[in-house]
Amino acid sequence: MKKRLRYIIILFLFALLTTWLECSLENAAFAVEDSNKPKTDAVSAILFDAHRGQILFAKTSDEKSFSPLANRIMTALIIL
Repeated sequence: MKKRLRYIIILFLFALLTTWLECSLENAAFAVEDSNKPKTDAVSAILFDAHRGQILFAKTSDEKSFSPLANRIMTALIIL
């Protein structure tokens, strides 16, 4: 009975330790990911993940910009 209890406790501690280690490594990966923002020379830019539905990067995305040439090029690309 004592051996079985000892085995269960060791197994529980191992599971707890691996779970904690996995969570801490995942948080560290997100911290590194946040510091690697894309560098762009554009006045404004936006990067959108359509699968998850979230904005990954935005640079002056709330300001209104007028670029009729870009609109024409994008329309031509979509049509073709």
